[in-house]
Amino acid sequence: MASARIARLLSSSAVTAESNLLEFELADGLPLGFVGGQYIIVNTGLPLPGGKVAKRAYSILSRDEEQARFSIAVRRIGSGPGSNYMTGLKAGAEVPFSGPWGQYLPDDSRVRASTIIFATDTGITAALGLLQGLKFKPQLAGAQVVWFVESDAYFLPESFVLKVIPSGCGSFRIQRAPVIGHPERLAVARGAIRTMLNKGCPESAFLSGDGALLYALKDELIAEGVGEGAVRIETFFNHLIRKASAI
Repeated sequence: MASARIARLLSSSAVTAESNLLEFELADGLPLGFVGGQYIIVNTGLPLPGGKVAKRAYSILSRDEEQARFSIAVRRIGSGPGSNYMTGLKAGAEVPFSGPWGQYLPDDSRVRASTIIFATDTGITAALGLLQGLKFKPQLAGAQVVWFVESDAYFLPESFVLKVIPSGCGSFRIQRAPVIGHPERLAVARGAIRTMLNKGCPESAFLSGDGALLYALKDELIAEGVGEGAVRIETFFNHLIRKASAI
């Protein structure tokens, strides 16, 4: 189990009106020990109704070649205590966190002819971490990446994302999505997956973001012949919706 640690904020810069890129260093100077695709959980110390403390998970956006520093992206969500706390931090602030966590990882270093990566909304950060990871390099050339997002202003600008994606990535495109909760959202996401499958059945798939979609998309992939164990999921919200295909 990962123990609690302290990260010191080096910089915070706005990338859109609602999102910031935060760069941290480890206060103890030791390596973080993460693999591309993993996340940390920040303890904001802010009390929530019911007596709990606000803790928030953030995918590590930076390359895992660098372990003494790391970056995350945070989108402010209304008056949400976690996101407002994070985007309000100033350089030098020290933040307690635990991690790295998560199994959104390649299961081995074998080359795959085709890998599907489908990220919705803020789930793009998990995808970007994965793509930049040392362990994912053998799969990079065969990766089809789709970001399912409502607009360029929603989280990270397309120009920013394109700069982060490694040059050897097979393909990347943005699929404009209905807003979260829209009745046609799942149907559009399924259509995007079917378009990816037109190039053939992939050997593995990584899905991140809206849990209301991801499990239904997993079912779609399995029905096309992808092994169940070859589909990795990282939900960012709607975590409890296990059977989205029932929507």
